[in-house]
Amino acid sequence: MKRKIIPIVMLCSMALMLTACSRHDSNSDNYSYNGDAAITSFSLGTVNRYLLGVRKSTGVKDSVYKTTVTGSEYEFYIDQLKGEIYNPDSLPYGCDASHILATITSKNNGTIGLKTPESGDFYYYVSSDSIDFSQGLTIRVVSQNGENEKDYTVKVNVHKQEGNEFNWAEAGTAPALATAPQMRLAGTLNNVYALAQNTDGSRTLVYDLKKYLANNGESAIREFGPNAWQNVAVIGERMFVADEGMLYSFENGQLTETLSLDSQVKQLLGASAIKLYALSTGGNLLSSEDDGRTWTTEVFNDGAAFLPTENLAISWNSMRGSADNSRVVLAGTNASYERMLVWTKIEDPIGVYSSNWDYIDLSGDYRYAAPKLSNLSVLPYDGNYLALGMNAAGKYYFLLSLDGGITWKTNSQYAYPSAFSQTGSVFGATVDGDKFIWLADRTGKVWRGRLNRLGWKSANS
Repeated sequence: MKRKIIPIVMLCSMALMLTACSRHDSNSDNYSYNGDAAITSFSLGTVNRYLLGVRKSTGVKDSVYKTTVTGSEYEFYIDQLKGEIYNPDSLPYGCDASHILATITSKNNGTIGLKTPESGDFYYYVSSDSIDFSQGLTIRVVSQNGENEKDYTVKVNVHKQEGNEFNWAEAGTAPALATAPQMRLAGTLNNVYALAQNTDGSRTLVYDLKKYLANNGESAIREFGPNAWQNVAVIGERMFVADEGMLYSFENGQLTETLSLDSQVKQLLGASAIKLYALSTGGNLLSSEDDGRTWTTEVFNDGAAFLPTENLAISWNSMRGSADNSRVVLAGTNASYERMLVWTKIEDPIGVYSSNWDYIDLSGDYRYAAPKLSNLSVLPYDGNYLALGMNAAGKYYFLLSLDGGITWKTNSQYAYPSAFSQTGSVFGATVDGDKFIWLADRTGKVWRGRLNRLGWKSANS
Protein backbone atom coordinates (compact mmCIF):
# COMPACT_ATOMS: atom_id res chain seq x y z
CA MET A 1 0.00 0.00 0.00
CA LYS A 2 1.10 3.61 -0.49
CA ARG A 3 1.81 5.74 2.52
CA LYS A 4 -0.14 8.97 2.94
CA ILE A 5 0.33 11.30 -0.03
CA ILE A 6 2.41 14.30 1.04
CA PRO A 7 3.33 17.34 -1.09
CA ILE A 8 6.99 17.78 -1.83
CA VAL A 9 7.04 20.91 0.33
CA MET A 10 6.56 18.65 3.34
CA LEU A 11 9.35 16.38 2.09
CA CYS A 12 11.64 19.39 2.08
CA SER A 13 10.38 20.47 5.49
CA MET A 14 11.02 17.06 6.97
CA ALA A 15 14.51 16.99 5.49
CA LEU A 16 15.21 20.37 7.12
CA MET A 17 13.78 19.20 10.44
CA LEU A 18 15.91 16.07 10.39
CA THR A 19 18.94 18.17 9.58
CA ALA A 20 18.23 20.60 12.42
CA CYS A 21 17.69 17.79 14.92
CA SER A 22 20.81 15.98 13.85
CA ARG A 23 22.92 19.12 14.12
CA HIS A 24 21.54 19.83 17.59
CA ASP A 25 22.15 16.29 18.79
CA SER A 26 25.69 16.23 17.46
CA ASN A 27 26.78 19.07 19.79
CA SER A 28 29.16 20.15 17.05
CA ASP A 29 28.95 23.52 15.38
CA ASN A 30 31.16 22.15 12.59
CA TYR A 31 28.84 19.26 11.64
CA SER A 32 27.07 19.73 8.29
CA TYR A 33 25.07 17.60 5.89
CA ASN A 34 25.84 17.16 2.23
CA GLY A 35 23.70 19.22 -0.13
CA ASP A 36 23.83 16.78 -3.05
CA ALA A 37 20.55 15.34 -4.32
CA ALA A 38 20.93 12.29 -6.54
CA ILE A 39 19.70 8.75 -7.07
CA THR A 40 22.74 6.45 -6.99
CA SER A 41 21.22 3.02 -7.65
CA PHE A 42 17.95 1.51 -8.88
CA SER A 43 16.92 -2.13 -9.22
CA LEU A 44 13.76 -4.22 -9.34
CA GLY A 45 12.73 -7.17 -7.23
CA THR A 46 10.74 -10.19 -8.43
CA VAL A 47 8.38 -9.37 -11.31
CA ASN A 48 5.18 -11.32 -11.99
CA ARG A 49 4.77 -12.51 -15.57
CA TYR A 50 1.43 -13.66 -17.01
CA LEU A 51 1.29 -15.79 -20.15
CA LEU A 52 -1.28 -17.75 -22.11
CA GLY A 53 -1.07 -21.52 -21.85
CA VAL A 54 -2.93 -24.33 -23.53
CA ARG A 55 -5.96 -25.58 -21.61
CA LYS A 56 -5.69 -29.36 -21.38
CA SER A 57 -9.43 -29.94 -21.66
CA THR A 58 -9.85 -28.06 -24.95
CA GLY A 59 -6.36 -27.75 -26.40
CA VAL A 60 -7.01 -24.03 -26.87
CA LYS A 61 -4.39 -21.48 -25.85
CA ASP A 62 -6.55 -19.47 -23.48
CA SER A 63 -5.41 -20.47 -19.99
CA VAL A 64 -3.47 -17.74 -18.18
CA TYR A 65 -0.66 -18.87 -15.91
CA LYS A 66 1.79 -16.91 -13.78
CA THR A 67 5.55 -17.18 -13.59
CA THR A 68 8.16 -14.79 -12.25
CA VAL A 69 11.19 -12.92 -13.57
CA THR A 70 14.20 -11.87 -11.49
CA GLY A 71 14.11 -8.11 -11.96
CA SER A 72 17.60 -7.57 -10.58
CA GLU A 73 19.03 -9.29 -13.67
CA TYR A 74 17.85 -6.34 -15.79
CA GLU A 75 20.27 -3.47 -15.26
CA PHE A 76 18.91 0.08 -15.05
CA TYR A 77 20.86 3.01 -16.42
CA ILE A 78 20.76 6.29 -14.49
CA ASP A 79 21.34 9.32 -16.71
CA GLN A 80 22.23 12.00 -14.18
CA LEU A 81 22.34 14.77 -16.79
CA LYS A 82 18.92 14.10 -18.29
CA GLY A 83 17.33 12.87 -15.08
CA GLU A 84 16.25 9.56 -16.63
CA ILE A 85 16.24 6.01 -15.26
CA TYR A 86 15.48 3.13 -17.62
CA ASN A 87 16.37 -0.47 -18.53
CA PRO A 88 18.00 -0.76 -22.00
CA ASP A 89 17.21 -4.48 -22.04
CA SER A 90 13.42 -4.75 -21.81
CA LEU A 91 11.66 -7.12 -19.42
CA PRO A 92 10.09 -10.12 -21.18
CA TYR A 93 6.64 -9.99 -22.71
CA GLY A 94 3.85 -10.46 -20.17
CA CYS A 95 5.61 -8.87 -17.19
CA ASP A 96 3.31 -6.89 -14.89
CA ALA A 97 4.88 -3.46 -14.40
CA SER A 98 2.09 -2.22 -12.13
CA HIS A 99 3.09 -4.11 -8.97
CA ILE A 100 6.86 -4.30 -8.46
CA LEU A 101 9.12 -3.79 -5.47
CA ALA A 102 12.11 -1.57 -6.18
CA THR A 103 15.32 -0.82 -4.33
CA ILE A 104 16.20 2.87 -4.72
CA THR A 105 19.25 4.45 -3.10
CA SER A 106 19.99 8.16 -2.79
CA LYS A 107 23.24 9.93 -2.15
CA ASN A 108 23.88 10.59 1.54
CA ASN A 109 20.43 9.20 2.40
CA GLY A 110 18.51 12.03 0.78
CA THR A 111 14.72 11.87 1.11
CA ILE A 112 12.97 10.08 -1.78
CA GLY A 113 9.47 10.83 -3.00
CA LEU A 114 7.47 9.12 -5.77
CA LYS A 115 4.70 10.38 -8.01
CA THR A 116 2.61 8.52 -10.58
CA PRO A 117 0.19 10.23 -12.99
CA GLU A 118 -2.57 8.70 -10.87
CA SER A 119 -1.32 9.98 -7.52
CA GLY A 120 -0.77 13.60 -8.56
CA ASP A 121 1.33 14.36 -5.48
CA PHE A 122 4.54 12.88 -4.17
CA TYR A 123 4.43 10.19 -1.51
CA TYR A 124 7.26 8.72 0.52
CA TYR A 125 9.20 5.83 -0.99
CA VAL A 126 9.06 2.70 1.16
CA SER A 127 11.08 -0.29 -0.05
CA SER A 128 8.43 -2.78 1.13
CA ASP A 129 5.61 -1.17 -0.90
CA SER A 130 4.96 -2.21 -4.50
CA ILE A 131 5.15 0.53 -7.11
CA ASP A 132 3.15 1.08 -10.29
CA PHE A 133 5.58 1.63 -13.17
CA SER A 134 3.05 0.94 -15.92
CA GLN A 135 2.20 4.60 -16.61
CA GLY A 136 5.57 6.11 -15.86
CA LEU A 137 6.93 7.40 -12.57
CA THR A 138 8.66 10.52 -11.26
CA ILE A 139 11.19 10.27 -8.47
CA ARG A 140 12.18 13.34 -6.50
CA VAL A 141 15.15 13.24 -4.15
CA VAL A 142 15.72 16.00 -1.60
CA SER A 143 19.20 16.51 -0.14
CA GLN A 144 19.82 16.03 3.57
CA ASN A 145 20.02 19.78 4.20
CA GLY A 146 16.80 20.34 2.29
CA GLU A 147 18.38 22.91 0.00
CA ASN A 148 18.55 20.88 -3.21
CA GLU A 149 16.25 18.55 -5.08
CA LYS A 150 16.35 16.61 -8.34
CA ASP A 151 13.64 14.88 -10.37
CA TYR A 152 14.01 11.69 -12.42
CA THR A 153 11.60 10.13 -14.85
CA VAL A 154 11.55 6.34 -14.60
CA LYS A 155 10.57 4.05 -17.45
CA VAL A 156 10.41 0.30 -16.98
CA ASN A 157 10.55 -1.13 -20.50
CA VAL A 158 8.59 -4.32 -21.18
CA HIS A 159 8.41 -6.15 -24.51
CA LYS A 160 5.02 -5.51 -26.11
CA GLN A 161 4.80 -8.77 -28.03
CA GLU A 162 5.95 -12.36 -27.79
CA GLY A 163 8.93 -13.55 -29.77
CA ASN A 164 11.95 -13.02 -27.49
CA GLU A 165 13.27 -16.43 -28.52
CA PHE A 166 16.41 -17.64 -30.21
CA ASN A 167 16.07 -19.48 -33.53
CA TRP A 168 18.64 -21.21 -35.72
CA ALA A 169 18.53 -21.60 -39.49
CA GLU A 170 20.88 -23.83 -41.47
CA ALA A 171 23.00 -21.64 -43.74
CA GLY A 172 24.57 -24.43 -45.80
CA THR A 173 27.54 -26.76 -45.84
CA ALA A 174 31.19 -25.89 -46.41
CA PRO A 175 33.13 -29.06 -47.36
CA ALA A 176 36.46 -27.34 -46.62
CA LEU A 177 35.46 -27.14 -42.95
CA ALA A 178 34.50 -30.82 -42.80
CA THR A 179 38.12 -31.90 -43.34
CA ALA A 180 39.73 -29.22 -41.16
CA PRO A 181 41.71 -30.40 -38.10
CA GLN A 182 41.18 -26.90 -36.63
CA MET A 183 38.99 -23.94 -37.55
CA ARG A 184 37.84 -20.53 -36.42
CA LEU A 185 35.12 -18.11 -37.56
CA ALA A 186 35.54 -14.34 -37.46
CA GLY A 187 32.65 -11.91 -37.98
CA THR A 188 33.12 -8.27 -39.00
CA LEU A 189 30.37 -5.70 -39.56
CA ASN A 190 29.58 -7.03 -43.04
CA ASN A 191 31.57 -10.24 -43.51
CA VAL A 192 32.04 -13.65 -41.94
CA TYR A 193 35.38 -15.38 -42.45
CA ALA A 194 36.28 -19.01 -41.90
CA LEU A 195 39.89 -19.86 -41.13
CA ALA A 196 40.45 -23.58 -41.50
CA GLN A 197 43.49 -25.79 -41.62
CA ASN A 198 43.84 -27.98 -44.69
CA THR A 199 43.48 -31.75 -44.29
CA ASP A 200 47.02 -32.42 -43.11
CA GLY A 201 47.16 -29.27 -40.95
CA SER A 202 50.11 -27.78 -42.84
CA ARG A 203 48.33 -24.58 -43.91
CA THR A 204 45.52 -22.25 -42.87
CA LEU A 205 43.06 -21.30 -45.59
CA VAL A 206 40.91 -18.17 -45.28
CA TYR A 207 37.42 -18.17 -46.84
CA ASP A 208 34.75 -15.53 -47.29
CA LEU A 209 32.12 -17.79 -45.73
CA LYS A 210 29.01 -16.06 -47.06
CA LYS A 211 30.32 -16.27 -50.63
CA TYR A 212 31.44 -19.85 -50.10
CA LEU A 213 27.95 -20.91 -49.05
CA ALA A 214 26.20 -18.85 -51.73
CA ASN A 215 28.33 -20.29 -54.55
CA ASN A 216 28.51 -23.88 -53.27
CA GLY A 217 32.25 -23.53 -52.93
CA GLU A 218 34.71 -20.68 -53.26
CA SER A 219 38.47 -20.51 -53.53
CA ALA A 220 40.37 -19.42 -50.44
CA ILE A 221 41.14 -15.71 -50.45
CA ARG A 222 44.50 -16.33 -48.75
CA GLU A 223 46.76 -19.10 -47.47
CA PHE A 224 48.84 -18.85 -44.29
CA GLY A 225 50.95 -21.09 -42.09
CA PRO A 226 49.44 -23.86 -39.93
CA ASN A 227 48.88 -21.73 -36.79
CA ALA A 228 47.31 -18.66 -38.39
CA TRP A 229 43.79 -19.94 -37.63
CA GLN A 230 44.33 -19.10 -33.92
CA ASN A 231 45.91 -15.66 -34.54
CA VAL A 232 42.81 -13.66 -35.46
CA ALA A 233 41.23 -10.39 -34.31
CA VAL A 234 38.41 -8.14 -35.54
CA ILE A 235 37.93 -4.38 -35.19
CA GLY A 236 34.86 -3.04 -36.94
CA GLU A 237 35.06 -3.98 -40.60
CA ARG A 238 38.65 -5.22 -40.46
CA MET A 239 39.97 -8.69 -39.72
CA PHE A 240 43.59 -9.06 -38.65
CA VAL A 241 45.61 -12.26 -39.06
CA ALA A 242 49.11 -12.76 -37.65
CA ASP A 243 51.42 -15.26 -39.34
CA GLU A 244 55.16 -15.85 -39.31
CA GLY A 245 56.16 -12.38 -38.13
CA MET A 246 53.67 -10.48 -40.29
CA LEU A 247 50.29 -8.88 -39.61
CA TYR A 248 47.67 -8.88 -42.36
CA SER A 249 44.52 -6.75 -42.50
CA PHE A 250 41.42 -7.70 -44.53
CA GLU A 251 38.39 -5.59 -45.37
CA ASN A 252 35.33 -6.72 -47.35
CA GLY A 253 37.13 -9.91 -48.33
CA GLN A 254 40.22 -8.15 -49.65
CA LEU A 255 43.73 -7.95 -48.23
CA THR A 256 44.31 -4.24 -47.57
CA GLU A 257 47.52 -4.00 -45.54
CA THR A 258 50.60 -6.02 -44.56
CA LEU A 259 53.17 -5.00 -41.98
CA SER A 260 55.98 -6.52 -39.93
CA LEU A 261 54.92 -7.71 -36.50
CA ASP A 262 56.80 -6.83 -33.33
CA SER A 263 59.07 -9.76 -32.42
CA GLN A 264 57.70 -9.88 -28.85
CA VAL A 265 54.21 -10.85 -30.12
CA LYS A 266 53.69 -14.60 -29.75
CA GLN A 267 49.95 -14.93 -30.46
CA LEU A 268 47.23 -12.53 -31.58
CA LEU A 269 44.32 -13.07 -29.17
CA GLY A 270 41.53 -10.75 -30.28
CA ALA A 271 40.44 -7.14 -30.04
CA SER A 272 38.23 -4.64 -28.29
CA ALA A 273 36.52 -1.76 -30.08
CA ILE A 274 39.80 0.16 -30.28
CA LYS A 275 42.72 -2.17 -29.43
CA LEU A 276 44.37 -5.33 -30.67
CA TYR A 277 45.44 -7.74 -27.93
CA ALA A 278 48.22 -10.32 -28.05
CA LEU A 279 50.22 -12.67 -25.83
CA SER A 280 53.94 -11.91 -25.67
CA THR A 281 56.82 -14.37 -25.84
CA GLY A 282 57.39 -13.61 -22.14
CA GLY A 283 53.80 -14.48 -21.17
CA ASN A 284 52.52 -10.92 -20.81
CA LEU A 285 49.38 -9.39 -22.31
CA LEU A 286 50.11 -6.76 -24.96
CA SER A 287 47.85 -4.20 -26.64
CA SER A 288 48.09 -2.00 -29.71
CA GLU A 289 46.05 1.12 -30.49
CA ASP A 290 47.60 1.68 -33.93
CA ASP A 291 46.62 -1.51 -35.78
CA GLY A 292 49.64 -3.51 -34.65
CA ARG A 293 52.44 -1.06 -35.37
CA THR A 294 53.43 -0.57 -31.73
CA TRP A 295 52.63 -2.62 -28.64
CA THR A 296 52.51 -1.88 -24.91
CA THR A 297 52.30 -4.20 -21.91
CA GLU A 298 48.91 -4.27 -20.18
CA VAL A 299 48.69 -3.70 -16.42
CA PHE A 300 46.87 -6.11 -14.09
CA ASN A 301 45.60 -5.00 -10.70
CA ASP A 302 45.61 -8.64 -9.62
CA GLY A 303 45.74 -12.18 -10.96
CA ALA A 304 48.52 -11.64 -13.51
CA ALA A 305 50.46 -14.59 -12.12
CA PHE A 306 47.95 -17.08 -13.49
CA LEU A 307 47.23 -15.44 -16.82
CA PRO A 308 45.68 -18.12 -19.09
CA THR A 309 48.00 -19.97 -21.42
CA GLU A 310 45.39 -21.92 -23.41
CA ASN A 311 42.04 -21.24 -25.07
CA LEU A 312 42.36 -17.48 -24.65
CA ALA A 313 39.53 -15.25 -25.81
CA ILE A 314 38.94 -11.49 -25.80
CA SER A 315 35.42 -10.09 -26.01
CA TRP A 316 33.76 -6.75 -25.38
CA ASN A 317 30.39 -5.03 -25.10
CA SER A 318 29.44 -1.37 -25.22
CA MET A 319 28.52 -0.22 -21.75
CA ARG A 320 24.82 0.43 -21.37
CA GLY A 321 24.02 4.09 -21.69
CA SER A 322 27.34 4.88 -23.41
CA ALA A 323 28.10 4.65 -27.10
CA ASP A 324 31.87 4.99 -26.53
CA ASN A 325 32.89 3.19 -23.34
CA SER A 326 33.11 -0.59 -23.35
CA ARG A 327 33.68 -3.47 -20.95
CA VAL A 328 36.36 -5.89 -22.15
CA VAL A 329 36.54 -9.49 -20.94
CA LEU A 330 39.61 -11.71 -21.10
CA ALA A 331 38.97 -15.44 -20.55
CA GLY A 332 41.00 -18.60 -20.84
CA THR A 333 42.39 -21.67 -19.11
CA ASN A 334 45.64 -23.00 -17.76
CA ALA A 335 46.83 -26.32 -16.40
CA SER A 336 46.53 -25.35 -12.73
CA TYR A 337 42.78 -24.67 -12.65
CA GLU A 338 39.75 -26.76 -13.62
CA ARG A 339 37.63 -23.73 -14.48
CA MET A 340 37.71 -20.79 -16.84
CA LEU A 341 39.64 -17.77 -15.56
CA VAL A 342 38.25 -14.31 -16.28
CA TRP A 343 39.53 -10.73 -16.10
CA THR A 344 37.70 -7.53 -17.02
CA LYS A 345 38.43 -3.84 -17.60
CA ILE A 346 36.67 -0.63 -18.68
CA GLU A 347 37.94 1.00 -21.86
CA ASP A 348 37.10 4.23 -23.65
CA PRO A 349 38.65 6.01 -26.64
CA ILE A 350 39.52 9.18 -24.70
CA GLY A 351 41.18 7.32 -21.86
CA VAL A 352 39.41 9.08 -18.99
CA TYR A 353 37.71 5.94 -17.71
CA SER A 354 40.15 3.32 -18.94
CA SER A 355 41.26 0.95 -16.20
CA ASN A 356 43.68 -1.86 -15.53
CA TRP A 357 42.62 -5.49 -15.63
CA ASP A 358 40.79 -6.85 -12.58
CA TYR A 359 40.67 -10.57 -11.89
CA ILE A 360 37.21 -11.95 -11.13
CA ASP A 361 37.91 -13.60 -7.79
CA LEU A 362 35.11 -16.01 -6.90
CA SER A 363 36.48 -16.47 -3.36
CA GLY A 364 35.95 -20.21 -3.39
CA ASP A 365 32.32 -20.10 -4.59
CA TYR A 366 32.60 -21.86 -7.95
CA ARG A 367 28.96 -22.89 -8.36
CA TYR A 368 28.51 -20.62 -11.37
CA ALA A 369 32.07 -20.55 -12.68
CA ALA A 370 32.46 -21.71 -16.28
CA PRO A 371 34.20 -25.09 -16.51
CA LYS A 372 37.54 -25.51 -18.24
CA LEU A 373 36.61 -25.53 -21.94
CA SER A 374 38.71 -26.35 -24.98
CA ASN A 375 38.29 -24.47 -28.27
CA LEU A 376 36.75 -21.67 -26.19
CA SER A 377 34.75 -18.94 -27.90
CA VAL A 378 33.46 -15.97 -25.88
CA LEU A 379 30.94 -13.92 -27.85
CA PRO A 380 29.34 -10.56 -27.03
CA TYR A 381 25.59 -10.88 -27.51
CA ASP A 382 22.57 -8.76 -26.59
CA GLY A 383 24.67 -6.80 -24.09
CA ASN A 384 25.82 -10.01 -22.38
CA TYR A 385 28.45 -12.71 -23.02
CA LEU A 386 28.17 -16.26 -24.34
CA ALA A 387 30.82 -18.94 -23.78
CA LEU A 388 30.94 -21.97 -26.06
CA GLY A 389 33.31 -24.91 -25.82
CA MET A 390 33.83 -28.51 -24.75
CA ASN A 391 35.11 -29.93 -21.46
CA ALA A 392 37.60 -32.76 -21.03
CA ALA A 393 34.80 -35.35 -20.95
CA GLY A 394 33.55 -34.29 -24.38
CA LYS A 395 30.48 -32.36 -23.18
CA TYR A 396 29.58 -29.23 -25.11
CA TYR A 397 28.61 -26.09 -23.16
CA PHE A 398 26.65 -23.02 -24.22
CA LEU A 399 26.77 -20.61 -21.26
CA LEU A 400 25.37 -17.13 -20.66
CA SER A 401 26.82 -14.41 -18.40
CA LEU A 402 24.56 -11.49 -17.49
CA ASP A 403 27.05 -9.84 -15.15
CA GLY A 404 30.15 -9.20 -17.22
CA GLY A 405 31.77 -12.60 -16.83
CA ILE A 406 31.32 -13.19 -13.09
CA THR A 407 28.77 -16.00 -13.30
CA TRP A 408 28.07 -18.37 -16.20
CA LYS A 409 24.84 -20.36 -16.44
CA THR A 410 22.94 -22.43 -18.94
CA ASN A 411 19.90 -20.66 -20.34
CA SER A 412 16.97 -22.24 -22.19
CA GLN A 413 17.08 -19.39 -24.70
CA TYR A 414 20.55 -20.34 -25.93
CA ALA A 415 21.43 -23.84 -27.09
CA TYR A 416 23.19 -25.51 -30.00
CA PRO A 417 21.10 -26.39 -33.07
CA SER A 418 19.55 -29.83 -32.72
CA ALA A 419 21.55 -31.15 -35.69
CA PHE A 420 24.83 -29.62 -34.52
CA SER A 421 27.53 -32.32 -34.29
CA GLN A 422 28.77 -32.55 -30.71
CA THR A 423 31.42 -35.14 -31.56
CA GLY A 424 35.00 -33.97 -31.31
CA SER A 425 36.19 -30.49 -30.38
CA VAL A 426 36.41 -28.92 -33.84
CA PHE A 427 33.92 -26.10 -34.34
CA GLY A 428 33.79 -22.35 -34.91
CA ALA A 429 31.55 -19.56 -33.58
CA THR A 430 31.31 -15.81 -34.12
CA VAL A 431 28.89 -12.86 -34.24
CA ASP A 432 28.43 -10.58 -37.25
CA GLY A 433 27.36 -6.94 -37.50
CA ASP A 434 23.68 -7.87 -37.88
CA LYS A 435 23.58 -9.64 -34.50
CA PHE A 436 23.63 -13.11 -36.04
CA ILE A 437 25.58 -15.88 -34.35
CA TRP A 438 27.34 -18.14 -36.85
CA LEU A 439 28.24 -21.73 -35.98
CA ALA A 440 30.15 -24.35 -37.95
CA ASP A 441 30.70 -27.94 -36.79
CA ARG A 442 33.14 -30.71 -37.70
CA THR A 443 30.83 -31.96 -40.51
CA GLY A 444 31.08 -28.63 -42.33
CA LYS A 445 27.46 -27.63 -41.60
CA VAL A 446 26.97 -23.95 -40.91
CA TRP A 447 24.12 -22.31 -38.96
CA ARG A 448 23.21 -18.76 -38.18
CA GLY A 449 20.78 -17.68 -35.50
CA ARG A 450 19.58 -14.74 -33.48
CA LEU A 451 16.97 -13.58 -31.03
CA ASN A 452 13.53 -12.98 -32.50
CA ARG A 453 13.31 -9.67 -30.71
CA LEU A 454 11.02 -6.82 -31.66
CA GLY A 455 12.69 -4.94 -34.49
CA TRP A 456 15.27 -7.66 -35.17
CA LYS A 457 15.39 -9.88 -38.24
CA SER A 458 14.59 -13.56 -37.99
CA ALA A 459 17.27 -16.20 -38.48
CA ASN A 460 15.89 -16.92 -41.96
CA SER A 461 15.95 -13.31 -43.19
